Amino acid sequence: MSPYIIALRTAYIAFPFVALALTFPYVLYQYHKYGSLMAYRIVVVYTFWFYVLCMCFLVSLPLPTFEEVSRMTDNMVRLVPFQFLTDIRHEADIAVAGWDLQTLSAVVHTQTFFEVVANIVMMIPFGIYLHYYFRQSWPKVMVLGFCMSLFFEVSQITALFGIYPRPYRYFDVDDLICNTAGAVAGSWITPLCTFFLPKREKLDELSYERGRNVTFLRRLTGMIVDMGVTAVACVVLYYLIKNSTHIVEPGSDLYTRCVFLFKIYIVWVLAYFCVVPAVSGGMTAGRHIVGLRLVNDDGSRANPLRIMIRQMIVYYVVMPAPGYAFLSYVILSYYPSGWQRIACVWAICLFMLIMLLYICDIFVNTLARHNKLFYDRLSGTKYISFRTHE
Repeated sequence: MSPYIIALRTAYIAFPFVALALTFPYVLYQYHKYGSLMAYRIVVVYTFWFYVLCMCFLVSLPLPTFEEVSRMTDNMVRLVPFQFLTDIRHEADIAVAGWDLQTLSAVVHTQTFFEVVANIVMMIPFGIYLHYYFRQSWPKVMVLGFCMSLFFEVSQITALFGIYPRPYRYFDVDDLICNTAGAVAGSWITPLCTFFLPKREKLDELSYERGRNVTFLRRLTGMIVDMGVTAVACVVLYYLIKNSTHIVEPGSDLYTRCVFLFKIYIVWVLAYFCVVPAVSGGMTAGRHIVGLRLVNDDGSRANPLRIMIRQMIVYYVVMPAPGYAFLSYVILSYYPSGWQRIACVWAICLFMLIMLLYICDIFVNTLARHNKLFYDRLSGTKYISFRTHE
């Protein structure tokens, strides 16, 4: 199988995993900068990631075995600029000066000529992306193209940064020259390739305009950040308190540990979700990142009491409902019979019902294009966007 097909196939297989790892940071960045997600922008950025991934595999695959590399003895460093001209002349067996169709055909069919063209063509999209989407001038594209090419060459001369005992591909100055030339050429031809596409300035303008709206995905993103902060903080506090006091004895059962962790969670919710927004004007760390602020229904600064009512419903009832159900299940194992067992079963059903109603409320409000859930209506609060064009 052709090395190029192997590289592209590997990139196709690996890209979903790379995209999955980069998606949440990308979503956070978009909400933080623009307050919105735009499908066209996502397509451009994700195709750029896929293209860069393809380049990385093209310069490193197929991977040889360690035995094959250990048997290599060639000098893998080529520092003579434009050596490819001499190599092409030798491969094409050009013995006399002058050019004709036969000589040109011989040059085009040499392996070195193919590699030179491939090195140039490979970096043309890089220059187009940088000039069109990232708005870089051609001198900056030249520098960035050289740095990208240098990264590839360094990975080769260092044997994939020390994975192999010696280099298995050449560090070639001509590759640096051709890659950089390809990036610059891509920058120069960008207007010809993108004249029918929307300008980056127009994309930013539309993104900021859409960023005035508060979507459930945007709220969910901020909530995920806040819940991540909460989870880390509660676990850290749990182990700090556990190791410095005797509140939780070593060897305590699961129920005792869960109850103690829940007490920490209660205190954290009061501090982080109630006090912090009241002081900061309706923001937590997650909401600040996605550009949201909690306010009263009339748009005025949120009343601390309204904030507390809302956050207690969300973080004492709705969000921990799965935990409550699990804790009820744990308690259930201690009571094989009796009213306590019946109470635990009813508690599990109640908390599962709360989760179901919450999901239904989100679904109904999404269809109706409303952005206020039941706890927003009960507390008389709402989220607004404060992300504007800077």
